[in-house]
Amino acid sequence: MQLQMFAVYDNAAAQFHLPFFQPTSALALRHFTDACNDADHPYAQHPECYTLYHIGTFDGDNATLTDAKNEVRALAAQVIEEFEHADRFPRVESVQ
Repeated sequence: MQLQMFAVYDNAAAQFHLPFFQPTSALALRHFTDACNDADHPYAQHPECYTLYHIGTFDGDNATLTDAKNEVRALAAQVIEEFEHADRFPRVESVQ
């Protein structure tokens, strides 16, 4: 099984947090977004400092890592702003 590997960069500390794994980029973004919108979490308290990076793929079948060239996936400040303005966008109704 392949898992996507992500890490959050902290500008103030000038280093990455420990990596975390998710099956998809969408799940990692949801995890990051939830943390960014939790008022008690440091990502929400200092959003200008945090950036989510996709750093690679882990293959659990043969224990190999593949580099993802540190692709930026989201900025905490941007995620919070989009969440705050989410009411402006129409909700999609389910199709029968």
